[in-house]
Amino acid sequence: MEKFTLYVKFDTTSLDEAIEKVRLLKKELRELGLPYLTGNPLSGFNTQQEDKTPHQ
Repeated sequence: MEKFTLYVKFDTTSLDEAIEKVRLLKKELRELGLPYLTGNPLSGFNTQQEDKTPHQ
């Protein structure tokens, strides 16, 4: 599988709105079967293939 990097910048001043947009993006990546990285690039990333934690 080819590696690629996607940087996303949200145009919002609302933390709640930004969090919701990240959740939607992660959901779409999971539906596409794409692994994604979470975390701070300065402290290292964690590879996420599928999040099985229930969200409320």
